[in-house]
Amino acid sequence: MKFASKLLLATFPTRIDIPEEQRVALVALMNATLKSTICASLAVKFAHWNVKGGGFHPTHKLFDDIYEHLLDAGDTIAERITALGGVAEGLYQMLGEQPVYQAIQPGQDVTSHIQAVADTLGNVINQYRKASELSGNMDLNTQDVYISLGRDIEKDLYFIEATENG
Repeated sequence: MKFASKLLLATFPTRIDIPEEQRVALVALMNATLKSTICASLAVKFAHWNVKGGGFHPTHKLFDDIYEHLLDAGDTIAERITALGGVAEGLYQMLGEQPVYQAIQPGQDVTSHIQAVADTLGNVINQYRKASELSGNMDLNTQDVYISLGRDIEKDLYFIEATENG
């Protein structure tokens, strides 16, 4: 199913005093991070479901916590998109291929899953940091969204890296 790009690039009226051209740019930026956040959350949930081996239980639980954080991040991004008058592109058909998450294979050992989730989170946080920088030139509130989300995802990355190296 194809979606009308004209509709998705349009913004709807809002009382937020950001010029429409900037709102369109912010919505496009935020939709890119929304899509990668959704895909990353699915990759982490996949790892949660399929991890096996020594250290299973704490890793299984940690992956589930990270999945919940990514879901919350996606929700925050989507709501900011709609507050700016945009359309949050969160349908499966809208996601396209997202290189942000690593292929996590069923049957891999715990260490391989941890490494893949760490790589996935590293890609997400780096995308948030870049989006923070870009959005700061247009809207400090949107930049603040990325700063806040980035802080949370960096903490998850710290937990994964500590597990990976522990």
